[in-house]
Amino acid sequence: MNELLKLERGKLFNSVYLTELINLHRAEEGNRAELLHKSVLTKIENEFLEEISLQKILPSFYLAGNGKNEKCYELTFEDSLQLLMSESKLVRKRVIHVLKAQDEQIKGLILEKTQLELKVAQLELKAAQDKLETSLAEQSSNMETLKCLFDSTRGYKPNIMPVKSQIVANYERMQAYLEDRSQVCLEELWVEALGISKDSFDRYARGMLIRILEEMPHWDKSSHEANFAKYGKQIYWYRV
Repeated sequence: MNELLKLERGKLFNSVYLTELINLHRAEEGNRAELLHKSVLTKIENEFLEEISLQKILPSFYLAGNGKNEKCYELTFEDSLQLLMSESKLVRKRVIHVLKAQDEQIKGLILEKTQLELKVAQLELKAAQDKLETSLAEQSSNMETLKCLFDSTRGYKPNIMPVKSQIVANYERMQAYLEDRSQVCLEELWVEALGISKDSFDRYARGMLIRILEEMPHWDKSSHEANFAKYGKQIYWYRV
């Protein structure tokens, strides 16, 4: 399990570490009686029988000196204090001092991690908002350009107004179609992107599509023809 995840759950220490601390300060006190880790395990299982059954205190494993994985228990600061009650006043005081200092240090690391994650999330949100605002601004600009182009064609041919309406209604489809294309001819755009009959593709429709493509960013007109399977040789537009 990830060590920081253990810390965030409040499991700052384990029974092996607590045993080592107790023995260290017992020795400083002049107490030659070494506390065995198996004795600490027995004490934990007696003291925290209910918590263990409810999985509030969980067993873990560590690599012992004999090279085998041996059982230990993950402990909170409060769990450790309870286990120290049977130690002498001096040992208890010194071990608590060490555990408390580490407890405060770990909580500081967790706070720093939380603040860093929050900052990263805020930056990602700001980037997403900027991207959305840019996209909306471009769409608004494109729609305004399209409207101006259509308005400029009024009076040329009255019966092309239904065609204009079809293009306006399917403008987003046209944009979506162009997203995964590197080149396109006018008839292809008319039939496959907009779904309009090829029979209605005349010079007025051609002129409108040309003026729309000229205003679209990242697209340029080729100076020569290319062969399109369904449409033959055509002047085409390509992504730049």
